[in-house]
Parts: sequence; structure tokens; C-alpha cells
Amino acid sequence: MVRSEFPLMEIKACIPHSSPWITDIDVAAVASALTSRQIAKGAATQKFESEVAKFLGYRHAWAVGSGQAGLVTSLRAVGTSVGQKVLLPTYVCRAVADAINEIGAIPVFCDVGEDWCLSAASVEKSISSDTAAIVVVHPFGIAADVKSLLRFGIPIVEDCCQCFSPRVGHVGEIAVFSFHATKCLATGEGGMVATSDSEIAERLQLQQSAIPYPTRLSDLQAALGLSQLARYKEMLNWRARTAKRYGTAATNKSITRLKAVWDRSMFFRFPLTVMGGYERVAPRFEALGVNVRRGVDVLLHRQAGLPDGAFPTATDIFNTTLSVPFYPAMSEEQIRAVERAMTEILA
Repeated sequence: MVRSEFPLMEIKACIPHSSPWITDIDVAAVASALTSRQIAKGAATQKFESEVAKFLGYRHAWAVGSGQAGLVTSLRAVGTSVGQKVLLPTYVCRAVADAINEIGAIPVFCDVGEDWCLSAASVEKSISSDTAAIVVVHPFGIAADVKSLLRFGIPIVEDCCQCFSPRVGHVGEIAVFSFHATKCLATGEGGMVATSDSEIAERLQLQQSAIPYPTRLSDLQAALGLSQLARYKEMLNWRARTAKRYGTAATNKSITRLKAVWDRSMFFRFPLTVMGGYERVAPRFEALGVNVRRGVDVLLHRQAGLPDGAFPTATDIFNTTLSVPFYPAMSEEQIRAVERAMTEILA
């Protein structure tokens, strides 16, 4: 570890950027499922589907093997076929584009707004006669303005993989959630597709067997999911309280973008805007034992060989967004260490 040049107490171990909150109750729940010998998809998975649908406010929900599998299922359910185009933000994880490619459709990358969310203006410029669907992402727990996209009359799949909340996912035809180890509610792997549209639900049910790889959630995972769901409101309360603390510790310049969407966020992440750029600021956090990340690992348009000039806001946000550790498994000591680092480095 690089020695800190700043007058701030260094901690012995680096604070992970992400970590699931696993309690003794979670361990007992999984152990109970294991000793029951029902370790494939069974009653626990069915209950998990029902409880998630109830919590989020849907009539139908199906557990799947991953968020990506959920996107594949959903895109097919809204009628996307080989050779058609699907719009998505360039500022998102690669799995979204991979899902589009998997069904033989063509990803069309769009710019984002200052709120990190898909830009309606960029969508309007990108729509063509063979556009089959729009994937709208709710990044960092921030609710995107999906209603602004309804005027285009294109089927919408809402990617809620970073926003497990009843506040999102009800404008488009289908919502997709992820339960990866780093997500809001973690089962290790897995996800969920949900809708209240009966016609779409029938198509989703048919698509469940159409993907040529495992798409099910096991009862072991579902047991963990049910245990976490039982205390999910506690997790949300932690996020709200800690966001206020971080907001006090950070400078106004570093949370200008976040303040603009504060009421739209359930705070899956706490993204900062660093004027000096990620590359310059990140090593200063790392030197103090605070592991930080970019908002996304790569801009998808770059992987497609497209110029940054066509995606000016996404490029700027990629260069200036820094995500600090922010999750309910953090100890008070870790929270204070992140607060001190933000106050010192971003002053």
C-alpha cells in the first residue's frame, strides 16, 4: 500500500468497495434449506418469487439465474428478434449489451444525462424503424425518468439491477432485478423478472425455457433471499441514514449531481463527482485504505469503437465519477474512515 501523504490516520486493512451483509440468521436460513435436502428450485424459491412480487408491487414475478438472464428473457418477451435494434445507455455494465447480443439483436448506445440516467434526447436521435426495445437503467439506485420515454411508443424493459425498490420498474413492460453478491439484496447469483401485465406475463412464462443455460434460482439461494428480504427495510433505513452522513462529510462540489437526484435515489451507491478526475483522486483514497471504484468499468461505446464525441456527458461522467464504500455490512469504524477520507481529500 502506498504511504499516505495526508495527515489522516491510516487503517490496517483496506475497506472493500462492496460486501454483502450476511448475518447469523442468514446462515441459519441457508443451513435449514440445506438440511431439508431441497436444494434445487422448490417451495422456498416459489415463496421468494411471491414475497418479492408482493414487496415490489407486481402481480407476477419469476426467479432467474442472473440479471443478464432476466434481460434476455424480457427482451424476447417484448418481441425483440434477431437483427433488430435495442437502445441502451453507454454508461452501464457490459452484461446489458451481452444480453442484447445473445439474442442476435443489435445494441445501439445512447448518451446519458447529468443524472447518470439514459437521456431522452439521445434516445430520440437514435430511434429507427427497426428499434425493437429500450433498456432503461436505474443506476446507483437512482430512479430514471422512464415516463419521458413513453412518447416514443417503443417497448421498455427497466433494468432495476441496482435499484431494488417499489419506486421503480412499473412504467415499462417488464422490470429486471439482480441478486448478485454486490447488489442491494444478495443471494450470491440470481435475479428476478417482474410485471403486472398479464399478456407479457404469459410471454415471460414461455420464455423461461427458451434460454440455453441454467436460469433457475435454487432453494439455497432463495432461503438467503427470503432472510434478507425480511430485514430489507432495515437496510434501506441504513442507506438513508448513512447517505445523510456522507452528504455532510463530502464537499458541495463533489455531491452536486447527487443532490439533484437525492429524492429519486434509494442509495445503492454513493457516487461522488471529483473535479480532478478519477485517475488523480482514486489513489489518494486507496492510500488511506478506502477502496473506491468508477461508476462503471468501461463505456460500452468505446468497446464498439465509437468516438467519445458522440457521448459527451457519459464520457465526462465516466472520468469524474467515483464510488466510495457504501453498504449495510460496514462497521462504524469503516464508515468514519470513509467520512474522514472524503473530508480530507475532497476539501
